[in-house]
Amino acid sequence: MILDWAKKQPDLTEEKVVEFWRLKGYKVTQPSFNRNKKNEEELRKKITQTPIAANAKRPRIVSNPIVERALVLWQDSMERQGHSVTGPMLVEKRNRVEESLGIPEADRLGTGWVESFKKT
Repeated sequence: MILDWAKKQPDLTEEKVVEFWRLKGYKVTQPSFNRNKKNEEELRKKITQTPIAANAKRPRIVSNPIVERALVLWQDSMERQGHSVTGPMLVEKRNRVEESLGIPEADRLGTGWVESFKKT
């Protein structure tokens, strides 16, 4: 966690911490760093309860945790490679993941979940 790393670097300003992680390819901003620092206790509780929440700003509506994890990993990979991920791309990837996992049509979500997923 960036906050843990920052605590081990007491000589660095918050601006330098953000710059360091941005150069490593993370999408960290000064406002998001400050918000996470301010809400650190609540954030740690969320992460303990639901490990995938580490990447989440808002709760997501995804029916299957395995599908959700696959989408998070894929999206992170795409962003690290410098690609933007669009809603239609997420829908298509979710369809492919659900198909490969053999999830029945009745248990799949429509496209409404995309907006909550993209906000995380």
